[in-house]
Formats: sequence, C-alpha cells, structure tokens
Amino acid sequence: MAWFEILPQSCPPECAIAPSGVILYRILEAETPTNNDFLSQRMLYPNKKFHVDECQARAISVFSDIDSCKAVMKFPKYKNKNCRVGQLFLKEQDGVIANTPSKISKNHFSWWRSTNFDISSVVVTNE
Repeated sequence: MAWFEILPQSCPPECAIAPSGVILYRILEAETPTNNDFLSQRMLYPNKKFHVDECQARAISVFSDIDSCKAVMKFPKYKNKNCRVGQLFLKEQDGVIANTPSKISKNHFSWWRSTNFDISSVVVTNE
C-alpha cells in the first residue's frame, strides 16, 4: 500500500486492520474538508516531542463515535475555531486503523492513511 506520508519501520503496527466499510469521525477545521484536515501530528509539528511512539505520531486521530469528537472540540486547542465533524466511510484501500484508546477517549483510533483516500467522500455532519 502507498502511504500518504513516510512511516517508520514496523509501522503501521501488526494490530492495525484494513477497514471495510467502517464509519469513523474526524474533527475538521475547514468548512469543506481539505488535505489539511487529514494530516498527522508529525506532519503538523515536525519538531515536537510527543508522548506516543513515532508510528502513532504519524497516524491521524479519528473516533468511533461523534460524541467523542464533540467532547474534544471543547478543549482549549479548538476554542474560537469553527470546527465541525466529518464522517468517514473508510474502505480497505484507504489505509489501516487500530484502536488506540487515550486519556481523552476510549473510542480513539489511529488511522494510517493511504494515498488512495478520497477527501471528497467525507460527509460533514450537522449534529
């Protein structure tokens, strides 16, 4: 599979699975989803020290439920931003995912995006 960004050795992890019609949710900062809404923390902050391994730093955070996104959107990072939630219907060719629960949400997943992901497939929710 061709990955959207360069991944370290042994990444994605063996526990990651190819989604087959899995619905996940992502916080979006743009009214219409753009590539910038689907970048890993490592791409956004190339010199930052993270409290997760490098493989997970190169994944995109998504959630299995919309309420987890809404809870995260209340954090100071999103204050004064007009964020919304995008619904992703991920298919096998879109990459792989792994459940990576965090202090923020047990419904957090890491998604290693492939170059095949079609941003135009994202549905911005009105909830």
